[in-house]
Amino acid sequence: LDARQAWQEFRERDIQENRRSEGLQFIEQLSAYNLDLKQLAAATPKHRQARARAAKAARILASTRQLAQHVRAKKELPLKELEGMLNVSRKTLERQRKYIIALFIIMTGDYQYLGEYLPSEVEQDG
Repeated sequence: LDARQAWQEFRERDIQENRRSEGLQFIEQLSAYNLDLKQLAAATPKHRQARARAAKAARILASTRQLAQHVRAKKELPLKELEGMLNVSRKTLERQRKYIIALFIIMTGDYQYLGEYLPSEVEQDG
């Protein structure tokens, strides 16, 4: 019984440390795009449909090699390409830029634990 409890405590500490490490890595990645958690919190769309639309944009970026390379190299969204692929206005994409980039970072990075915190509309098509 004691060994099982010790193993469980060890496992929980390990998971907690991995989450903390992922969080720090994510913050570092955000800073490469001149973003921080405070800006991200303020930029998160309030409406479910808007979050779903941003998630769709992030999925397109993550799954299209050329667009993903553009985002990583230039630290900006390929607005013209996304606008045509999503049938969404440039202004909407610009308004959701910070949120889309954050989702892109999580989707293309090794963020096993952070992915668990994504809202459900991010994981499915809106």
